Amino acid sequence: MTQLANARNRADARIKFADLLRAAAVGTGKPCNFVYAERPAKLPTTAKTILVTSAGSRRIKLPRSKRFGTSGFRLEVDVILPAANNAGGRTEAIVENEIDAIEQIIANVVADNETNEVWKSLEFETDFSTVFKEPNLDGGSFVIETLYVIVECPG
Repeated sequence: MTQLANARNRADARIKFADLLRAAAVGTGKPCNFVYAERPAKLPTTAKTILVTSAGSRRIKLPRSKRFGTSGFRLEVDVILPAANNAGGRTEAIVENEIDAIEQIIANVVADNETNEVWKSLEFETDFSTVFKEPNLDGGSFVIETLYVIVECPG
């Protein structure tokens, strides 16, 4: 199959968004340990992690053309935190405050990067995010918030 000359690669948007999140959320005084642009072989069980993965595409072809006018990509963003462990001093309140702070950072990254060299539009999907507890994932117990962003790219 011949690839169309202007078809945008979804990985470009996923990696760029993860890079922006990493700059905002990882480092001294920041709330996360890792941001991944793909699922790692094993999640670190004690780390605060953001995971950005591809979650679908929409390609709109120009009329009477073999070229795309717009490519839309849905990215899944998972905030993955170690669950509360009262014996270890990690309370529900600490976990709630951490997940709220990280969600706010993600919101700021979306608001501050509406356009750039990779996309012409970046926004949250209109549905609410979902927060759930995963008692046994990769050998750890986690609280996970899942949200989606929509990236619109030319081509």
